Amino acid sequence: MKKLIILVTALCLLFVLTGCASSQTTETALTAEESATTPDNSASYTSVDEESTTEQENIISDDTDRDDNTDTPVENTDAPAATDPGIAAPEETEPVEYDVHVGDSFFTTWNQCKDIMLLHLDCIVIWNDSRGYCIACTDGGPDQVSAVVRFSDDLELLEADGLEPIDPIDGAEMEQWVGKTLDEFIEQYGQYHLDLASGLFKPAYISNNGTIYWMDVDYDPETDTHHMIFKFRSFSLKDLHHKE
Repeated sequence: MKKLIILVTALCLLFVLTGCASSQTTETALTAEESATTPDNSASYTSVDEESTTEQENIISDDTDRDDNTDTPVENTDAPAATDPGIAAPEETEPVEYDVHVGDSFFTTWNQCKDIMLLHLDCIVIWNDSRGYCIACTDGGPDQVSAVVRFSDDLELLEADGLEPIDPIDGAEMEQWVGKTLDEFIEQYGQYHLDLASGLFKPAYISNNGTIYWMDVDYDPETDTHHMIFKFRSFSLKDLHHKE
């Protein structure tokens, strides 16, 4: 009897253990099946994020390429067209020309042409405008222009009022005058046109080819006269464009 009870107990225990194992196996299988049938959205989310990032990078790249591509003009649709009605074309700049006459104020003449001035001394102003070169002189008296001489850009004499330009003097002749007196030079060429010095004495002449000649003359304080020419120089109006 005792053995029968032990056998029955053993069979019951075996049945219980077998049922628990089967239930665990079934649960595991169901869990695995659910995992297999559940869609994996993480991969999809990653793909969308990557596509968005790639699209944004392409837009930036396109913008950069457009900015860097200087050969492709960018049309500004907000700007009015030059041919639109009511849009006036810019006026052409009028050529600059300063008119000066004998008797005008020397200071005013200097002031109005100072932006295009080539040379300014106490007795002379030279500038270049749309007509060519212009020389305005004063004889050192009142604030008045005493002579006006104009040349074209090619140094053709256009006007001479208040003085008579001399004929050109070549280099060899200039050297021959060194050592001679100013009186001898005046006797041949007439009274000098102006004094280029300030406080000294440098008599000068304007020639009809746009050359200005000037001299350094020895001064005798005892007789208050100028005698020997010890330096004879010249410059062309075109040289004034290259002066330092």
